[in-house]
Amino acid sequence: MPNELTSNQTTINAVVKNLDVILKNTHATLPYPENLYSVYGTFSLLGGIGNTLAISFFLLFMSSKRKQNLGLLSVFPSLFNNNQLLYFGLPLFLRPLMLVPMILSSVAGTLVGYVAIATHLIKPASLVIPNNAPNLLTAFLGSGKLSSLIVVAIVFGLTVLIYKPFIELDNAEVQNEK
Repeated sequence: MPNELTSNQTTINAVVKNLDVILKNTHATLPYPENLYSVYGTFSLLGGIGNTLAISFFLLFMSSKRKQNLGLLSVFPSLFNNNQLLYFGLPLFLRPLMLVPMILSSVAGTLVGYVAIATHLIKPASLVIPNNAPNLLTAFLGSGKLSSLIVVAIVFGLTVLIYKPFIELDNAEVQNEK
């Protein structure tokens, strides 16, 4: 039976054990490579909850000047995982149209990160990085391997593809209301 199903890797204890092993021997095998921090915290929070950095990216190219300004104001804080400007500027919560891509992008990021770590394509993030460090760099800073940046780029590209039809539909709805 896989280790992921028989042990609880979602606790801080798994992160601490990984860090302990790394500090004792940098070439050691981690006891919990696919834990909550190394998968979800690294690949599913690009720009904050729901991978909303992609929304800031899309807003930069909108036809509405108001949305472009919101994109300009929100893209820098989103790089540092602070997406409150988006939450206040756009109706994201309690809207099924935006809830679907937020959930899908988080699940897709988690799955891509998990598969990359489980298949040993990348080394998991075992060093704890401060919360407001750019999440685009968390995998690299936590593992020290440049290959992690490629996986983050794949996750971001996948997130952009997931959000694209929903943003276009939302933009069409707003234009129809005018």
